[in-house]
Amino acid sequence: MRTLLRTVARRLGMTPASTIPPLERQNAAEVARLSQQGEAIVFVSSYPRSGNTWLRYLLCDCLLQNIGIETTTESRSRVKAVIPGFQSCSLATRDATVTPGRLFLKTHADYHQAMTMSRCQPGANVKHIFLYRRPEDALVSYYHFCLHRDEPQAATTQEIDAFCLDQLPVWCAMSQSYLQAKATNPDAIFLLSYEQMLADPEPILTMLLTGLNIALDRIDVRRAIANMTFQNLQAAETTQKKPDQPLQSRFFRRGQSGGGQAELKPSTLAQIQAQTADILQQSEAVLRQQQSGF
Repeated sequence: MRTLLRTVARRLGMTPASTIPPLERQNAAEVARLSQQGEAIVFVSSYPRSGNTWLRYLLCDCLLQNIGIETTTESRSRVKAVIPGFQSCSLATRDATVTPGRLFLKTHADYHQAMTMSRCQPGANVKHIFLYRRPEDALVSYYHFCLHRDEPQAATTQEIDAFCLDQLPVWCAMSQSYLQAKATNPDAIFLLSYEQMLADPEPILTMLLTGLNIALDRIDVRRAIANMTFQNLQAAETTQKKPDQPLQSRFFRRGQSGGGQAELKPSTLAQIQAQTADILQQSEAVLRQQQSGF
């Protein structure tokens, strides 16, 4: 279990300063340099397994279209160069020609951790896209991710209900950090609902691009959505798998809502719902307010 908690801490940017990996230190210095030079910084943030990769694929497709590149499902292969992971990709490999004057960064850190580890100064042009998913579904998906891909020897020390309840405070703390930041600096935070994205991605993606001041005249949002359907992404992943790699270990596992309801005990669901009801209510109010502004 300690191994798993270290993994989660690393993913969410909670590593003590004395043990921050060299890659993160180098990236932090580069983000600070670019920010001081006036480049806008845009974090794409979420709790793990909440649709971050899918959103980045969609954004990457739109950003490539914006500079005149015809896109397909294979365009997803450029996402690390267009929207690199703060903790997993060197910014030296970033393709700045796709997003001139703007640096997109993926992270699973909360608001304060993202601001701290990126060394952005007060007053810097920093925005945060926070994508949240219903907690029971995100937690169940993260359990399966850890079980099959990340650290199976750690994840299997707990059954699914115990794992989800242990991780619930992290989900709550992350969501609360962005809600609090939204209340004090509304223009810097853009909330997105994974469930709304699943139900009708076109207006959500269009609204996000508009909110980021990205011109839509060269972007076909429907094309991006068609390229990055879960069916296409699952098919592409399946063709790249090794013969002995189980299908349940695929990154794009289901792409649906309801995993928590199907897999967790009623008592576990009741605890999760009791602890997150206020957060979800606040989030829904923010979404309504955002949508009324467009």
